[in-house]
Amino acid sequence: MGMLFRWVLAAAALFAAQYFVDGVSVAPDGASGFGLDSPFATYAILALVLGLVMSLVRPILTALTCPLQIMTLGLFSFVVNAVAFWIASYVAGLLGLGFTVTGFMPALWGSLIYSLITAVGGSFLDSGRD
Repeated sequence: MGMLFRWVLAAAALFAAQYFVDGVSVAPDGASGFGLDSPFATYAILALVLGLVMSLVRPILTALTCPLQIMTLGLFSFVVNAVAFWIASYVAGLLGLGFTVTGFMPALWGSLIYSLITAVGGSFLDSGRD
């Protein structure tokens, strides 16, 4: 149940990112290539793609930028998250999902909104385990 909640939360965070950031856009019929016509299906598949990119690419980027992470006391992680968000939009574009990020600043703001929503929602999920 927790994994399903996190997946729905990630889809909602993507919706919020595209709603609040001008350079982040999601085509509502992006999942039609997968035989799904629902806008929620588009966000659900995008959440899956973003989760895979964040879990596979972000650790590699973090390891490669370790000296910068240390010099900036961890603030460079915002840049790493933005690059991972941008890479996720590229991968989604290759899959024909209609997720586009037009530049670095929209990727930075979009990744910040996405991270905040998933972190706050995940903390509510984790607090219920006590």
